[in-house]
Amino acid sequence: MSGFPKKLIPLFTDKENIPFSVLEVREGNDEHVMEGTVGSETERYTIERGILRLLNKTHLAENELNEVHARDNEADGYCKRLAARYFREVKPLLRLVACTQDDVVLDLGCGTGRMVKELVVTGAQIVAVDFSFESLIVAQACISDKGCVGFVEADVATITLQKKAFSKIISTQVLEHVVTPEKRAEFVSIIYHALALKGKAIITAYHHNMQRRAQKLPIEGMHRTGIYFHYFTQQELRSLFTLPFVNVHFRYFDLLLPGTTRLALPERVLGVLSELLTYSPLRCWAHLIGVVVEKA
Repeated sequence: MSGFPKKLIPLFTDKENIPFSVLEVREGNDEHVMEGTVGSETERYTIERGILRLLNKTHLAENELNEVHARDNEADGYCKRLAARYFREVKPLLRLVACTQDDVVLDLGCGTGRMVKELVVTGAQIVAVDFSFESLIVAQACISDKGCVGFVEADVATITLQKKAFSKIISTQVLEHVVTPEKRAEFVSIIYHALALKGKAIITAYHHNMQRRAQKLPIEGMHRTGIYFHYFTQQELRSLFTLPFVNVHFRYFDLLLPGTTRLALPERVLGVLSELLTYSPLRCWAHLIGVVVEKA
């Protein structure tokens, strides 16, 4: 790995909104830092193995710490477990984001890098954030030394970033694991302040769809791994995002009607079918709901 790109360091600020400007390099080169210290005059953080470590675990609740532990443990197999959804979720989302080499992209809750490795080929500058250090190590290995990507260990609901610094912000299947309404509001506030004027943000989350409603499944609970989850309705997400953003739009992803999987169709065909159905009234069956906002 090349390490953390020096050019991305000014995108981070301390709690007083002062950009990071202090850098001490123990290992690295002219463009990247593998080991070192970075921050402002009042705050210092380490860069270890090319990852900027901003996370203070003492500020996490017990269920959040449980999730960090679970994500660390499942990091090696996470991408394989979601591989079947590639054409139903990742591909349509990439078309919606439409990144170019001129974009500065923020991926909040990047996990093991399934979106990062797709975005890096566009030539965009990318900041990828997650609170699982082991997941970030896996994500790092996915891209090798390609592109300009800065991996950051941090809480997506408390990270401090330069205002209006990112032209595109994505977050896939993260919001449903933010444990309280207050932290969800903080998460949305971070997106709003970090998004550039005329920038676009796309956030996907679990959808409390027709199938779950018909089966009377709970809106929230705990996965068997100990990870908290919450399934959202469109109305709930509109209330959450409309306060800071004026225009809130919705897209749907990963829609397979009951019995579809028994047809044994190729995943690429299922992806096309899924995307077509999300433009129909049947979108209420979609597994994921996406919020699309732009900063006027």
